[in-house]
Amino acid sequence: MVCYWTAWAWLQKNNWYDDYGRVYIYYTVDEICEDVCCGRDKAMKLLAELDKKKGIGLVERVK
Repeated sequence: MVCYWTAWAWLQKNNWYDDYGRVYIYYTVDEICEDVCCGRDKAMKLLAELDKKKGIGLVERVK
């Protein structure tokens, strides 16, 4: 939980907000693969589960 709060504070400190007041980050599929220690297919499935359109709505993906 420490990592989450540290990251959250850092994002807020750097004023990374969109027009709706939501904190945002850029996180590529390659970074997800590296951080989660998985392949591209698994990373894409994880994103689909979290996706706003297809999944539970925690992630909004942009290109």
